[in-house]
Amino acid sequence: MSKSKTKSGKHGAKGEPAEPVMASRSVRETIESIVIAIILAFLFRAFEAEAFVIPTGSMAPTLQGRHVDIPCQKCGFWYRAGASMENSDTRPGEQGVVVAATCPICRFTMTLDRNNAGKMRPADPNAGNPNQESFTGDRILVSKFAYDLADPERFDVIVFKYPHNATQNYIKRLVGLPEEVIRIQHGDVYTLPFKDLTSEEKELLEDSKSNIGTKMRVVNEIDLSRFRMIRKPADKVQAMLQLVHDTDFIPGELIASGLPSRWQEWSPGNAGQGVWETSEDRKTYKSKASDQESWVRYRHILPRINWGDGPSDWSRILRPELGPIPQVEKRAGQLITDFYAYNADLSVSRGAMSQYSPKTSHLDDEMLQNKQGLHWVGDLAVECLANITSDQGELLLDLVEGGVHHQCRIDLATGKAQLTIDGSGDAFETQASELPSASTAVRGQGTHRIRFANVDDQLLLWVDHKLVAFDRSTAFNSDPNARPQMTEADPLDLAPLGVGVKNASVELTDLRVYRDVYYVATRRTSPFQQADYPEYYANEHFRSHPTNRELFEIFSTPSTWATTDVFDPQGRDKITYWLEKDQFFPMGDNSPQSADARMWHPTEWYVKRDLLTGKALLIYWPHHWRRPIPLQPNFSRMGLIR
Repeated sequence: MSKSKTKSGKHGAKGEPAEPVMASRSVRETIESIVIAIILAFLFRAFEAEAFVIPTGSMAPTLQGRHVDIPCQKCGFWYRAGASMENSDTRPGEQGVVVAATCPICRFTMTLDRNNAGKMRPADPNAGNPNQESFTGDRILVSKFAYDLADPERFDVIVFKYPHNATQNYIKRLVGLPEEVIRIQHGDVYTLPFKDLTSEEKELLEDSKSNIGTKMRVVNEIDLSRFRMIRKPADKVQAMLQLVHDTDFIPGELIASGLPSRWQEWSPGNAGQGVWETSEDRKTYKSKASDQESWVRYRHILPRINWGDGPSDWSRILRPELGPIPQVEKRAGQLITDFYAYNADLSVSRGAMSQYSPKTSHLDDEMLQNKQGLHWVGDLAVECLANITSDQGELLLDLVEGGVHHQCRIDLATGKAQLTIDGSGDAFETQASELPSASTAVRGQGTHRIRFANVDDQLLLWVDHKLVAFDRSTAFNSDPNARPQMTEADPLDLAPLGVGVKNASVELTDLRVYRDVYYVATRRTSPFQQADYPEYYANEHFRSHPTNRELFEIFSTPSTWATTDVFDPQGRDKITYWLEKDQFFPMGDNSPQSADARMWHPTEWYVKRDLLTGKALLIYWPHHWRRPIPLQPNFSRMGLIR
């Protein structure tokens, strides 16, 4: 008995530990597992990946900071507007609450019921929508080990310690690389490697005793012809294009007001008129087979805002007592600009919110006068869903920049696509006698989604979401000082995108217009810095900018394009920087609202290698929806960061 009892007290059947001992080991193993998990978590955090929350909109629309995410009340398009001023760490004088935002498609300014937005009162039909409350920024994963294995690549989205406050993380897109001179001009970025500098230029930049202003003057005086335009890879182009127009989102009220359609039939010499039929809702365009080239071309016809000389178009639409829109049928369009819906918001101070109530009609407080876009954007893309009902003929795509046609012609009998610039191949870098060509799936009858882009002096074609590989380079060298043009025979930059047919019948839907990111050439110009670095600013060219109203009139008046100094080589701002070993130049995708390297200290416009934290990998948790299902994930924005 005694022996048996001793055995049972210390051991179980077949020599296994009794329960008290098993419990003790289980607790120990649990504790060990937790400790190991914690250690692995710290190792993972230190060497592999770390989660970050995007606070501001400097990388919008690629990455969202605090923002509102809303559907337009008029056209139904979902868009986002920045709300960084609502962050708790915003400086007291800059804090506010977003109360209105403007749709990028139909330009209707929508007021938000922010006083009631967070009140969940389903029984009250007048209760605000909780989704109108601002959302926190995207949550992303950052690879902290990436740049220990390989050098950063241009256009990576990088996380780094802010050079002037190493406790603060910044996230931007890497644009400038070590040992090169970069220039920002007319929205594009150009590069000149140090190896291509003259010996005198190298000696001056390497001389630590040389004055910063002297160095800046030298790099500014380098002729642009020595630089090479930086071209984004195709996947980056796709990620960074920004939507300008979509035929799926056209308010019936704009059509009823008499505002002309943005897509209008056109053909050379009017020889192919009457080929296209447009649906009443302006969403579908059908062509008949014709032996003449015939096009539908896009004109950037927008509702006018209130410039202080009369009600806005939307005000007249919503308040019939104000009368019809005067001479609306004569609207011809304007140049496409760097308008950002993310920046087109209206905020009021927190203290004024208790007295604020949303207006029932469109805002007439001139909130958009300084947010219409200040720069002409010529790098564009056109997309459509083409239902082809012919076995032969041609489908044509056209993009105009600076009066130059960049075309893609697809032979429907063979699927062969050919590219031309003003009707030939001479402008391409290869300058070959044969045109760039490729085989595509657009052969005979069928439906295909097609996108054609002219971005960074390269032509790109996608068919059914796949990039088409041409048999030779599609890059070219454009005139960096080209002006927009228009003639009586050809609208050119006034109608810069087109889809056409020849000897083919096609039905077009889902017509969309995109623009490229426009990098603004600007520096921080505070009086303090100008006083401390007079040579730096004395050598920089700052022109006298027209007012926003004057710019709007210029962009809308083709007769001024040939003479205005806005498009003069000396009328376009430029900035030039040089980057030494282990120095990187980052910029935000939301160029007008990004406190990036352009805006830093006059002598330190770079990030050193040892301040790089890692590479942004993916958005693993964008904001969730509050209604109709609380905490419903926003799956559409989850994915890899490009």
